[in-house]
Amino acid sequence: MLITTGTVHGGTIQIDAKSLPEGATVTVLAPEGDETFDLSSEEEAKLLAAIAEAERGGGGDRG
Repeated sequence: MLITTGTVHGGTIQIDAKSLPEGATVTVLAPEGDETFDLSSEEEAKLLAAIAEAERGGGGDRG
């Protein structure tokens, strides 16, 4: 998994073009201000499963 940061400009996310390959599918998690979040063990497991599915190219149910 690659991790990079970017900045929103005019509704488009601008990142370092060398960070990700052309055509890469990405998931964006955007904190609001100083926001943090805590996950229960079950929520963390669901998040990790969703990340693994995304890495495999799946787009299944996220609920």
